Amino acid sequence: MSCAWKARHSLKDKRHFVKGLKDRLRSRCNVAVADIDYQESWQQGLVAAVTVSPDRPHAEKILQAVEKRSRGSARSAAGGCDRRVLA
Repeated sequence: MSCAWKARHSLKDKRHFVKGLKDRLRSRCNVAVADIDYQESWQQGLVAAVTVSPDRPHAEKILQAVEKRSRGSARSAAGGCDRRVLA
């Protein structure tokens, strides 16, 4: 999931926002989340969320909730989302 940040004024501000987003997604959606790229850019970020499930429809439902919650953040504009299922 790629995000563009609005109203980010510094790298410290961006890291604070990303940490909060990761914590919210972990607690509310029960997924593993990592900031995987653009760590030194205060204007954008790339966050990955991962879930493991024996049931594909359940995994899709969880990832849809992750996408919805990340797009619902008033302080970010989530860009494209790429979902991959490994069997």
